[in-house]
Amino acid sequence: QYEPVQVRVVRQFQRLGVVQANPQAYLQQYGVQLLDASTLAQQARSAGVVEDIVSSLS
Repeated sequence: QYEPVQVRVVRQFQRLGVVQANPQAYLQQYGVQLLDASTLAQQARSAGVVEDIVSSLS
């Protein structure tokens, strides 16, 4: 019988900033890949993200 494996998970976040973009050009370039906020949060939770990924811009 094996002993349980010791695991240590290290999460590192980097704020890479916000880049100004033309909204129409951005939508044209990435439109097919964009997710609404609810779907994005669902997929993040399914991938194991437990942190709050929604932040206000105020």
